[in-house]
Amino acid sequence: MERAVLLVFALFLLFLSKGVSAQDSSTKGTDFWFGFMTNYQSNGTNYTYISSERSTSGTISIPGVGFSQTFYVEADSTVRITMPNMAQPLFFEGTFANAVHVSSCDSVTVYGHSALDLSSDATVIHPTPALKDKYMVLNWSEGVYFVGDEILIVATQDSTEIEITPSVVTGGGHPAGIPYTITLNQGETYQIVNFNASTNFTGTTIFSKTNGECIPFAVFSGHRCTTVGICGACDHLYEQLLPLSALGTQYILPPLKEKSTTIYKILATQNGTIITLNGGVTIYLGAGQHYLFPSDVACDISSNKPIMIMQYAQGVGCDGVGDPFQILIYPEKQSIKRITFNAFVSGMINEYWANIVVKTADVGSTFLDGVNISSSFSTVPSNPTYSYAQVNVSAGNHTLVNQGGALTYVYGWGNSDSFGYCAGAATKDLENDFTISSNPNCVGSNIDFAALSDTLSTSYEWNFGDSSSTALGLNTSHTYNDNGVYNVSLTKHRPNGCDIVVKKNVYVVSPVLKIGPIDTVVCEGEEIQLSVDVINDSLEVVNVNSCGDTTVYYETSQFDSLTWSTGDTGSVISIIPDSNMMVYVYGHKADQVCNSIDSIMITLTAPPSFTVTDFCEGTENSANITGSVEGEFSIISPLGDGAEIDSVTGELFNETGGTTYTIQCTSLDGCSNFSTQALTVYPPANVYFSAHPSIGDSPLLVEFYPNTSNIENYIWNFGDGGSLQSMDSVVFHSFENVGKYTTTLTGINEYGCIDSANIEIIVTLPKMDYELPNVFTPNGDGDNDFFKFVNYQVISELKIVILNRWGNVVFESDQVDFNWDGRVQKTGEECTDGTYFFKAIIKGENGEERQEHGFIHLNRGN
Repeated sequence: MERAVLLVFALFLLFLSKGVSAQDSSTKGTDFWFGFMTNYQSNGTNYTYISSERSTSGTISIPGVGFSQTFYVEADSTVRITMPNMAQPLFFEGTFANAVHVSSCDSVTVYGHSALDLSSDATVIHPTPALKDKYMVLNWSEGVYFVGDEILIVATQDSTEIEITPSVVTGGGHPAGIPYTITLNQGETYQIVNFNASTNFTGTTIFSKTNGECIPFAVFSGHRCTTVGICGACDHLYEQLLPLSALGTQYILPPLKEKSTTIYKILATQNGTIITLNGGVTIYLGAGQHYLFPSDVACDISSNKPIMIMQYAQGVGCDGVGDPFQILIYPEKQSIKRITFNAFVSGMINEYWANIVVKTADVGSTFLDGVNISSSFSTVPSNPTYSYAQVNVSAGNHTLVNQGGALTYVYGWGNSDSFGYCAGAATKDLENDFTISSNPNCVGSNIDFAALSDTLSTSYEWNFGDSSSTALGLNTSHTYNDNGVYNVSLTKHRPNGCDIVVKKNVYVVSPVLKIGPIDTVVCEGEEIQLSVDVINDSLEVVNVNSCGDTTVYYETSQFDSLTWSTGDTGSVISIIPDSNMMVYVYGHKADQVCNSIDSIMITLTAPPSFTVTDFCEGTENSANITGSVEGEFSIISPLGDGAEIDSVTGELFNETGGTTYTIQCTSLDGCSNFSTQALTVYPPANVYFSAHPSIGDSPLLVEFYPNTSNIENYIWNFGDGGSLQSMDSVVFHSFENVGKYTTTLTGINEYGCIDSANIEIIVTLPKMDYELPNVFTPNGDGDNDFFKFVNYQVISELKIVILNRWGNVVFESDQVDFNWDGRVQKTGEECTDGTYFFKAIIKGENGEERQEHGFIHLNRGN
């Protein structure tokens, strides 16, 4: 991608010494000087509306009165700023320090709105670069009211000397036809008023006379309050005029909606002007003369020399809607491709319309707020080359787009009130223009430049913006060797006046072809469409505004002919490839040295490949795609057995053992390709067994009985460290220690499917048990000589006390294996025969505790 940087500054020195610069300008800009004229009363409000296609900020000020305010406007929207009362001058002739200045970071469109109930009008404001030094006034007056028309001049530079030749006597006493001179500084306005309502300033000329320099200024025409069509009350008129150099010879006049007739006034700016109305009526006018006519249909006006046309709305008394306003009609050469505007919200306005003029060939590409409105258009009866639309719009922001260019006029109706204005237009210098044979151009191409000739210029000098030598002559040519944006300037030298400098950008590119789509995979037997265009970043142009904000756009160049390796021509082809193939396209631009080539690889898609693995019913499973083609899985057969499959992973659910399934994988690339695999689900190994007993005192001998028929191998794990691999129908195992043991039987069937089952075995301690005799014979004969536990088990603790009949302790012990031999424990003395009493506390190993007591009979038998 080639990159070029074009720096555009909102505040720049436009006019050079003894010369004026002209570029392809419009009502969009970053610097504006304008003013308001006297309305019927001084209690109205003046507004400035600022619209933008991109978000931007700026400052609006009236330096002469100390007013300044910043603003910010969102993309494709509008901000309204209320002006101070000092913005409107009193109704007298003289100089005022009340010019309004708007400075913005990025391009905006500015509108002035003089809003007084029952007397309002509006105008689009021209940016400073669009202003020039020569104007002629077109104005209106019907002589019904005592007030007359007015002119406003706004200076953009200090020491601006201006010569005014009024067509009628002015309110300041300047006679008709006699030039007089005023001098204004930047920010000053000069208002000319007419106290004679029966005359108006049409034909007045206003020229710069500043020491031979062509200093630009702005001129507005209007009326404090006038009727139009002698229909009821008066209304304010307010409109900025185009300089003479921006006027044209071809105009389309769309009538005002809901008016029975629309009035037009045509002004000739040169002697010998011949005007044709709707291809029939011919009108001959001298400089400053005008022609007035009404019409209720769209009109086509053409002339041999530049003319000015103003459109007027009649008062409410004639049509029952609205009141007078005036709109300057722009020549067709001043159409613009895109404009964001605002239908002003005003107290008495309740209906808004937009009149739109385009070439008939471009009707289909007309969009209002993103909606195609081609159905709203009608052709101009006298010139079908052009079409017009009258569109009812809502109050607020709107954006109109037409790549061929459009002129849009906005107006609003209310009860005895109205306003109208041009939404935006080009303001090109049509007298001092030059043409470029083609733009953009290819590197190395020969580019022709042709200037408009005039009788005042003695020579024409060209600067091509690439450090090459300048050229002289009305026509010339040039070749650029590198991509880029080149600013070409034409200087028209005028020894008796100021030089004219006209500037335009030339874009030089090396266009590149790009086939769409990129390298791609297509289905076998499928048709694919290939298209080619110059890629949209052939030349990147970066605009940096005065605030440092950057925007980027692209200049491209189209090829005149395209040839494909398939033998096809044109920008779009369709083919059905039968194998993998490379397709080429060749581009050529006629009369230029641009050539380019691009290619695309087309690959036929293969069906998805995948693998499956047989598995046992109920176990985890999946299918695995082995190629690069993604697929979606499904079951082809058998169907209806309840089995389901995950379309992404290929995992089977609710499958039936002993079944072979056919799995299909269908490609997800839009093709119908698929492949299949057979998958067998093995019967599960079902393991069950029983244990007898499953609970008992240690040591516990348990018999285990497996009762499964499809198992080929058993593995026993008894949970106490013991294991066994056996296919016996009964298995014995002894659990020696107290505890809980999980015995697991694992079985494997002929398919290798594994299953297991568990049974818990509980081994407990025996209950405490013992015998205590009630008679013993300690006579030394070896039989029953001791009092002790007989046949005892699982006794862990003992506390025993033996008492004689008088309650004296004769023996005590804490030993489980105690032996009382019939003697007093402490003295060894033999106890007498008789009955003795014992008490015992006995604890077992299982935690059981018992308290025993009873009588013992001691009998030695002596």
